[in-house]
Amino acid sequence: MLKKELLVGLAIVMVVSGFVSLLASTHPDGLEYVAEETGFDHAATQTLSAPIPDYVFPGLSSEAAATAAAGLVGSALVFVFAWGLGRVIRGRTR
Repeated sequence: MLKKELLVGLAIVMVVSGFVSLLASTHPDGLEYVAEETGFDHAATQTLSAPIPDYVFPGLSSEAAATAAAGLVGSALVFVFAWGLGRVIRGRTR
């Protein structure tokens, strides 16, 4: 029963994230906006690479499809991380 509930929950999250990600703002976030406005955005250095920077998904030419795919992949990664963390924590308490 728990596996069925887990799969139903995951399916709901994936459907919602696929559609809600289409509502993501095209405007820069607060820090990026301030950097652009004050003129020091060119001085930024990147320490880590984002897995899907700016919602550009390789192989998808449609911006809406790429954004939805990025939302789906992001949700799947968070799910896998949370599931794995739960397994580790549950294993320690047994």
